[in-house]
Amino acid sequence: MTYRLGEAVLGRIHGPVLCVIDGKEKAFTDAQALLAHAFDKKYEVIRISAKNDLIIVELQESKVIPNDLGEDWVKEHLEKTGREISFF
Repeated sequence: MTYRLGEAVLGRIHGPVLCVIDGKEKAFTDAQALLAHAFDKKYEVIRISAKNDLIIVELQESKVIPNDLGEDWVKEHLEKTGREISFF
């Protein structure tokens, strides 16, 4: 599975971007290139800053644990009710 960053804020950045994850830096030509990048983990933006003519986006691995909709109880619920799980 791969993950992409959301573009709500990052999509508004114009110019070169330096992405920092766990102290490791990766340069992108622009924010669109960063948004198009497929990460193997889910990350969240913790800081956006600027230095000289460079936008720096710092990421950390997301601590949100997704629900596993493949669990037996989910399948049983669907079989019994005919409806998928709703968390609302």
